[in-house]
Formats: sequence, C-alpha cells, structure tokens
Amino acid sequence: MDKNLKIVSSLLMICSSLLCIELLVTFVIQQNGRSSFGYESLLSRIELLTNEIKAMNVDMKSRTDMMNEKVMEKLDRLETTLIKRFDNMENVKLDKFESIKNDINQHINQTCLRNVDQKNDSEAFYDKLASQMSKVQNTVEATKTDLALIKSLVPPESCKHLSSTLSGQFQLRPFKDENTIEVYCEQAAFGGGWLVFQRRFDGSVDFFRNWTQYRNGFGDVGGEFWLGLEQLHQLTKDRRFELIVELEANDSDVLFARYDDFAIGSEKEMYSLKGLGNFTGTARDALSYHRGRSFSTSDRETENCSYNYATGCMSGWWYSCGFKSDLNQPYVLTKGNIIHWAGFPYKEGIKSTKMMIREIQ
Repeated sequence: MDKNLKIVSSLLMICSSLLCIELLVTFVIQQNGRSSFGYESLLSRIELLTNEIKAMNVDMKSRTDMMNEKVMEKLDRLETTLIKRFDNMENVKLDKFESIKNDINQHINQTCLRNVDQKNDSEAFYDKLASQMSKVQNTVEATKTDLALIKSLVPPESCKHLSSTLSGQFQLRPFKDENTIEVYCEQAAFGGGWLVFQRRFDGSVDFFRNWTQYRNGFGDVGGEFWLGLEQLHQLTKDRRFELIVELEANDSDVLFARYDDFAIGSEKEMYSLKGLGNFTGTARDALSYHRGRSFSTSDRETENCSYNYATGCMSGWWYSCGFKSDLNQPYVLTKGNIIHWAGFPYKEGIKSTKMMIREIQ
C-alpha cells in the first residue's frame, strides 16, 4: 500500500460523518482510479461504513422523533396542569382578597365608631373640666380679692412692708400681740420704708419734756412728734435697724447722716444709745460721740456732771458731760438756731429734722 493509501486509511479512521467519507472517496478516485486492488478494497470499506452510518442515522432519527413526541405530550400535560392550578390560585386569591377587604372595611367602620364615641366622650369631659376650671379660677380670684382686702385691713409689721409709696401716717403692728401703733412712714426719701421717730419742722410742739413724756412719746404723728423711748427699745431689742438723720437748712438744702446699726436699751438701762453702727453721709458725724450714753431729761440726769445739760439745753438727749448734737432743743429760726448738729455748715440754722429707722432683713 503506497503513501497515499496510508493517508486515506488514517483519515478514514477519524471520519464520523457521511460528508467526510464522500470526500475521501472522491479523493481516492481522483488520485488512483478504480483499478487498483488496494483502492478497491478501501472503497469497499468506505461503502460498508457509509451504509452503517446511514442505518445509524435512520435509527437516531426514529429515536429522536419518538422522544420529541413524548416530550411534547409531557409538555401538554404540564401546561394543562399549570393552567388549572393558576385558575385555582386566582380564585383562591380573589376569595381571600375579598375576605381581607371585608375584614378591613369592618375594622375601619368599628374604629370610626369608637373614635366618634371617644371624641364625644372627650368633648364632654373637656367641657366638664373647663367648667370646673372656670369655677376654680373664679374661686381663686375671689380668694385673692379677699386676701387683698384682709391684707389691707391687717396692718403690716413695718413701713418697709407697706404697699403705698406715699409718705404719711399709718397703722403698724410691729409686735407679736394684736396691738397696733400709729407711726409716720417716709416712703419717698432714701428708698422708702423708714419709720420716723423724731420730726420737727415748725416749732409747734415743745420738746422741753420730762422723763415720762420722753419715755411714752408726745406730739402729733401728723406734725411734730417724738415716738417714745420705750417704743424704740421694743422695736430695736430683737431686730436690726439702721438709722438716718435728715437735716434741712433754711435754704432747703438737705444733708444726712446714716448709721448701719441702731438700738436703744431698756428703761433699766436708761434708754442708752446701745447700738450705733458705721457712719456715712453728707453731714458730719455728730452722733457717734454719744454712743453708749444714757438718755437724760431735766428731771432725770444720768451722768455725774457739774452741769445739767438737759435743763440748760431745755431738751432731752443722750448727753455726756457735753454734747455734739441735740435735735430736741428749742426751735428758733435765727442765725443762732439752737437745734444743734456739730459741723452743720449753714449759719442760718436748721429748718427741719427727721430721725428715721428701717429694719434690716
């Protein structure tokens, strides 16, 4: 077998289709013709192989057609089954949807009814509450009015607690008992709230008095007056007070002396100037000289001095064996005005005086 025959035989072994075999046959005929024995034998083999392949193709086609028929039958059955199931599912979905829809509508209706009832109940409750609140408010307002009335009828403890901003006469209840005292309150000058215990401005009241009168007080609270040493002691014995002395010159210029503490001793202590704090002011400090001194009158001199200053000055004051201030001397409007405050710069004298105390909280 020559070289070409070997090549064809090799190709024949790898051919797997009729087209491939037919091409080989054509190639063999073209190369050598039909006379060669080797090629005749090869052609015989090729023909045999061709017949086998054709038979195989027929069988495969028959098998393929049969399988296709079976697959189509199964597909038809599956389609029918699926259609039925989808129909059933659709019906079930619709039924369930309608049921759910009905349940929702029913729930909404019931909720709305409950809301309406609750709204009605709430409105009724709020109306009732508003009515009660209105009654309570009216009661509170009436109570406030009553309290204001009661407050206006019950005297305050001090000038500092007065609601009025006008100076004048007021009733106070400064002590624990029910007794009240009439006082003059200065509500405009120095921030207000001052209780005036000595006031002079026209000389209408004689201040040359005895011990009892200085103890109990004299004059008219609406005019010139002295509140009383006993009242001063009772006011200052348990509470802290500050003191202001106001001095008005004849030309209406006003000076003042202020002390941040003030207290009067008891009668047993001769109503001594027991407490007198630090000084500030526009006038000179003419009262610190008398700190700790007992009060003296013409009928009760408390200092062992060779001269009775209370008699000589026609006054009552916290004298030592001398004095630097005495606001209770006779009221005489001359250049030599007898009312005395050491260092007062106006030669024409002092036209008016006030001695005032205010409680320190």
